[in-house]
Amino acid sequence: MNLSQISLRRSLGRALTHTELDTNFETLQSAVQEVWRGLPGNWTYATATYDAGAAAYEATYVPAVTAYTDGQLLAFKADSTNTTSTVYFDANGVGKKRLVKWGNAALAIGDIQKDQIVCVRYDATAQYWQVLNPVTIHAAPRLGTTDLKIVAAGSTATITADEAVLKNSQNAALTVYNFAVVANISSGVGLNGLETGGTENVSKWYYIWLIAKLDGTIKSVLEEATTNTTAPAGPDLSGGAFAGYDYKLLIGAVFNDAGGDFVEFYQRDKKVSVYSTAATGVTLAPSAFSAIDLSQVVPKTAISASGFAGHTNNAKDLNAVISPKTSLGVGSVQLFGPTNATAGISGMYVAGTFSIVLQAQTLYWQTEVASVGANFGMVITQYDLA
Repeated sequence: MNLSQISLRRSLGRALTHTELDTNFETLQSAVQEVWRGLPGNWTYATATYDAGAAAYEATYVPAVTAYTDGQLLAFKADSTNTTSTVYFDANGVGKKRLVKWGNAALAIGDIQKDQIVCVRYDATAQYWQVLNPVTIHAAPRLGTTDLKIVAAGSTATITADEAVLKNSQNAALTVYNFAVVANISSGVGLNGLETGGTENVSKWYYIWLIAKLDGTIKSVLEEATTNTTAPAGPDLSGGAFAGYDYKLLIGAVFNDAGGDFVEFYQRDKKVSVYSTAATGVTLAPSAFSAIDLSQVVPKTAISASGFAGHTNNAKDLNAVISPKTSLGVGSVQLFGPTNATAGISGMYVAGTFSIVLQAQTLYWQTEVASVGANFGMVITQYDLA
């Protein structure tokens, strides 16, 4: 309403009567209330009834809301607590739009309480109503997974979990429950395949990401490491197939071998067991610390590695030191292998097992004089992810 359109009683040459004054006051009060309701900052609220079938809080405002505009502010009194994270709001039947928190994060169960005055702001771009006063506004769920399992073989990695907490570019969290997806490097660029611009290359690491939409739709995508020592930067999701997949979470890595197949592994949360058929770093036993490259055995994101070491000369002992750096010190492991040991992978006679916290994708080893003349090698059977 335009204030210039307000018509008040007046009288020239005499005082207004009490009735006329009351009428003027009521007219002004009504006009101010109407103007106030039209301002973007008012908090006049209506009681909203939850429609379980539509999963929406429905409210009727007077004067009626006839359209949603960017930045529009409304408030409603909830008649019940939300029991799901996918909740909508509909004002005067204009149409239901999803209720979210800051950063377009999904509501948590109980973010809206019975009899709470819920303040919302409309985002015309995202077409969401943002709840400005959710109960858990300061809660920050821990990113990660619960009971994650990944099984890789051939060209696929099957991923299941009871729960995953992903985040978007604004660090808003989204929780997805009880899902199973299959990443397939042979399917090309797209959902459950490669990132935008990605290609399948042999002898290369690929990082496994979960990606999700706000509505809880969850998929996977493979990010190619530029080199086998490259840390994950995040998948390129600029292609049309990835539209709306704003939430992501790094969950693991897989090595595509020289034959174009994934190295078999089984992952449980952050612990990974790998299937090895050959020893790494087989070389004549050195008397000074020598590097063993693990960049095709464990990913950049590995923080520890476990396995066993052995030698090829059954007539000699293998007394060796394995270390995460080029000297004996913190984290070093000493192995004392007897003669007449049992031959294993790549003809290695097992000298002992080790578990080392990694400082890089390289380990170092050195043997004593008694081991000279024997080739040395190690097999990584397990590693832990950060």
